[in-house]
Amino acid sequence: MEKNPEDTINFESSIDLIDLFNFLKRNKKILFFTVILSGFLGSLYSLSLKKVWQGEFQVVIEPENKNSDMTSNVSKLFSGLKNLDSDINTQIGILKSPSVLNPIFNYHNSINSESNLKYKDWVGNLDIKLEDMTRILNIQYKDTNKEIILPILQKLSKTYQQYSDINKKKDLDKKYKFIVNQVKMYKKKRNKSLSELNSFAIENDLEIPNKSMPTFLSERIRIQAVAEIRDIDKQLERLQAAKDLDNESLYYQLASISQLRDINLTKKLEALTQEIIERKLQFTGKDDKSKALVERKIALINELFEVAKGILETEKAKLKASSEAASRPKKVLIDFNQLLANSQLDEFILQDLEKLKNLTFLEKSESSKPWRLITVPSLLEDPIAPSRKLVTLSIIFFSIISISIYLKYKEQKSGIIYNNKFIVDIFNNEKLTIVDKNDNHYLEQVILKILESFKVVEDKIITIVNHEGIEKETLENIQQYISKANNKSSKIILDSDVINNKKNLIFVSQNGLSNKKNIERIYKLIQLNSLDVNFLHIT
Repeated sequence: MEKNPEDTINFESSIDLIDLFNFLKRNKKILFFTVILSGFLGSLYSLSLKKVWQGEFQVVIEPENKNSDMTSNVSKLFSGLKNLDSDINTQIGILKSPSVLNPIFNYHNSINSESNLKYKDWVGNLDIKLEDMTRILNIQYKDTNKEIILPILQKLSKTYQQYSDINKKKDLDKKYKFIVNQVKMYKKKRNKSLSELNSFAIENDLEIPNKSMPTFLSERIRIQAVAEIRDIDKQLERLQAAKDLDNESLYYQLASISQLRDINLTKKLEALTQEIIERKLQFTGKDDKSKALVERKIALINELFEVAKGILETEKAKLKASSEAASRPKKVLIDFNQLLANSQLDEFILQDLEKLKNLTFLEKSESSKPWRLITVPSLLEDPIAPSRKLVTLSIIFFSIISISIYLKYKEQKSGIIYNNKFIVDIFNNEKLTIVDKNDNHYLEQVILKILESFKVVEDKIITIVNHEGIEKETLENIQQYISKANNKSSKIILDSDVINNKKNLIFVSQNGLSNKKNIERIYKLIQLNSLDVNFLHIT
């Protein structure tokens, strides 16, 4: 049956824990003394340490730029302008730099003559960090000299406030200079793009749109001409449809055409129509004159139809000519639109840059505000270090670890066995029994079984091998159990060698007393002489 690897691991882990427990148990006096001594020395050492005091204050880092919304688009267009806005992390890095902190370090040395700290060591006492998702900067300073902490923090807060003012002025000067250069550059660029636009417009007979007329005049003319041509075509279609229907429909359709109202034929037709109506009131309309008047009206209608058709066709031809004259090639319009867009964009950017320049100038003129203190420099009531309890416990812990390593090394060097692993490994597949020294009843039963296994007891001699590697009390118990089993008739020989006695052998070993080298020596002799031995290990 194969062993489960997990079971093997758990078994080995349990053995390690048992070994650790036994190790602590057999060395408990030394370890107890170590705890007492190291605890006492640790307490004395912790009392000798200087107290470490800490003070702190908080400031709000003001934003470098507060531009209005109308200039935000320009700021997005220029990476250079955007890069002028100092990143908060960069500012904090500057605040930690020697150029800012060296004067504070010199001030520290001037008010604390006993200090022999170097700058690198001193700056380690200063903690500058930003609270997450805020512009609040926490500044903490610690020192063994309680009296100098507040003066150092006050000096530090003034230095940071001065730095923020100077830094802001430098940034504004740099920013204003950059914007002025951008204004000059975009004026040239705007003038160039406008000149190119005007030249192109003149060459192609185009006009530049403005706010009141956002489209080209020529394009508006063309669009209007096309619309009017479409209207004329519809009028011609309605005229033809009316003519095909009857004369009265044609007459009313002609009357709706505005271009015919002022010509003589229209006036004649209107007068003739009025005369026919009046005559119908007097006569039945079937007389010869009435018929002649109707025929005359029909003739005038047909004549007016041809005139109207000619007028509309003539007007259509004029509109077509006007549309063709206003039309421009597609590429010309595309190029013109591109030039127009470039010119408008340059003008838009230039206007925003001018506004931004004025705003920055006003910002430069205003009195700058330093970073705002949220809390004034203050000193904590209790020292932050050392933790005397932690120091003492740390010394006790490291002392126990150190003495344990030493004791373990000493045990390994002595060669004495302290667990069953060595015995089990060396006597593998032999007749081995492991017995707890305190379990006398089981020990007696084991002795009885061993005696029963002896087939022939010559002279009733039983030899106990390696008797020097077990406790005297345990040896006496074994002798007693052997004598009791054989009614005191057996002769018990104690031997550390097995050369002289080759039968009825009991090899006895015990944790904490038996030596590994001696056991290995005896075991080699047993194997060399092919002896039948019962192995008994006492734990």
